[in-house]
Amino acid sequence: MKQLTFSMLIVIILATAFSVTAQEPVSVAGPDGIFTQFGTALPDTFEYRLFRFESGSKQKPTLVFTGQKPVSAEELKTRLLNINAKNPVYPMPGDSVIQWLYEALNGFQTIDSIPIYNGIPLFVEAAGLGFYDNTVTPETSYNYRVTVFDKAGHLISSSPTGPVSAPGRDPGFNVKFVNAVSSNGTITLNFSFDEANRPFDFRIVRQAYLQTGYREIFPQKFFYSENGSSFLRITDQQVIPGVIYRYVVTPYDILGNITPCADRVKITCRRDATQNPEVIKFSAQSNEVKRAIDLKWKLAVTESVQSISLFRSEHFDSAYTVISRLPAGDTLFTDRNVDPRKSYHYYLVMHGLKEKFPPSAIVTGMLKETTNIPLPPHNLSINQTSEGNLLTWEKTGTGIEGYYVYRSLGFGNNMKQISSLVPEKGLTGEYIDSVQNLTPGVSYGYAVAAVNNGFSISKKSKTVFAEPITPPLPAPTNFFINRQGNGAFLAWDPMTERAPYLSGYTIYRAEKGNEPVKLNSRPLPYNRNSYLDTSLVRGIKYVYTVRANGTGNSESPSSDSFEFMLPELLPQPPSGIRLTKTSEGGVLSWDAPAMSNIQAFYIYRENSEGGTPEKIAEVPAGTTEYEIIQETPGMYFFTVSTFAVDGQESVRSNEVWLHKAE
Repeated sequence: MKQLTFSMLIVIILATAFSVTAQEPVSVAGPDGIFTQFGTALPDTFEYRLFRFESGSKQKPTLVFTGQKPVSAEELKTRLLNINAKNPVYPMPGDSVIQWLYEALNGFQTIDSIPIYNGIPLFVEAAGLGFYDNTVTPETSYNYRVTVFDKAGHLISSSPTGPVSAPGRDPGFNVKFVNAVSSNGTITLNFSFDEANRPFDFRIVRQAYLQTGYREIFPQKFFYSENGSSFLRITDQQVIPGVIYRYVVTPYDILGNITPCADRVKITCRRDATQNPEVIKFSAQSNEVKRAIDLKWKLAVTESVQSISLFRSEHFDSAYTVISRLPAGDTLFTDRNVDPRKSYHYYLVMHGLKEKFPPSAIVTGMLKETTNIPLPPHNLSINQTSEGNLLTWEKTGTGIEGYYVYRSLGFGNNMKQISSLVPEKGLTGEYIDSVQNLTPGVSYGYAVAAVNNGFSISKKSKTVFAEPITPPLPAPTNFFINRQGNGAFLAWDPMTERAPYLSGYTIYRAEKGNEPVKLNSRPLPYNRNSYLDTSLVRGIKYVYTVRANGTGNSESPSSDSFEFMLPELLPQPPSGIRLTKTSEGGVLSWDAPAMSNIQAFYIYRENSEGGTPEKIAEVPAGTTEYEIIQETPGMYFFTVSTFAVDGQESVRSNEVWLHKAE
């Protein structure tokens, strides 16, 4: 087995990530922003300026960033901290590494000469060679322009990028769960992933099953290769023995784009038997000959036990006192201080040299008088109320003193006594298992045993099962819709933090005035808070809502509704834009789109200082070139749009530029 160090992993990842060290500018989408790499030359005698504008917009481009080298190691550290706060997916280097990076920035002319870090967007931006723009609107297409100016403010070059929109696409990582092992208070998970498409890192969240919501954790991670395959080993030592845990492992790329993980791993943390002794086979039996109650037990492990305390009470829920302190090797105690026809409740506590271990389960004993065994109650039934599960039953026979109620967790599990003696009050009996003792989404089984006036206990009644409690779910919040291509992109706030029993989401859509219908036959996964609807008809207004689904087939109220309409298609812009320079300016030419309803083409001009593009000409359909006479010196950018006979104008084409010398 070969271990992969973190530095080796970074180098491998950069071989398959986008080319952030390309000479030409490039823009790539992240989960909540767009990262633009300006080039590889470090800005020493010049500076980079990044402009942004919405694709097809006629608004003036906005200056969003100016790229310059840091002037000190302290400034480099401050930049790294501020940049990491925008997209915290990269490990922060230490002070000694930051000092080395600053010296490298001043010793080289290009970032290519700085190994490993030349491919990490965090450092690229801190060096003044890139910018992660997290102020963009999701699902909106943007173009960027990277300009280079010398120290005197003169334009050296200008290069466009885009169009591009956030969030980024699923990287398509193929991560598979291999196995999980629990031993001695530690859980180890193993996952495999493709050699050719390696994630940058993994986000790990954990839930104490049916007890807490999901929380991000930071366990030990170990990368290794074996038989030509790559693996990730996760070691979680912050677990409690006996608790069931559920894990979700999500891979992400160098910008933070994720591939949702379909595997949810559920595993019980095993108790370390050498440290945690457990009482097994604890029983209380009537001994009519000795007029006493015999207590018997067995310990799973005795090495760490120094002594045992025996507690007793006449009340199941309170008032326990120590009746004996016993050696660790004892497994039998006879309680002679008892009266017939009275219930006594017992439990054990083991003591080590310095620690006290958790108490055992409670057992109930009663000194019997020589009498017949009573019959169990019959017609046991359950009625679920707001206060809990209400049990009712009918008495069988005479001489009944009371009843014990037993409960199991689900089907096929052992029954445990949950009540003290419920007094007999006529032909029927009842007991309510409080909702505070019940876990939503879990089914419970119940049985009842009768106790006669000779304190003999009957067999348990027939077991009945209660339906799981349906947990309440809040409605999804901050529901909104944006256009994405030819569809509607729906999103809302994640709910796992405030709805621990969440299982998924259902999307509803209605044409205005009609009843809503479900768009997804099965609920979306609980960790997916977005949906893309591509079944729309252009020009029709739709009304959308989303509901949360939970355990026990529960469903939340609807979110706020949102109206959306996909507009009719706009004309296509011209393609193949080109400019042939002449002594007076140039000849602008283009390829007309394949449309039969073209009325004209509009010519636009924009200078290097930005501003609103100016419409300078209109040529009829069938004409695919225009002569530009440019008398004023400077840098100019030209675009062309299509104008249809129905009055609609396309977005502008890609731009070409013309530099008129003085």
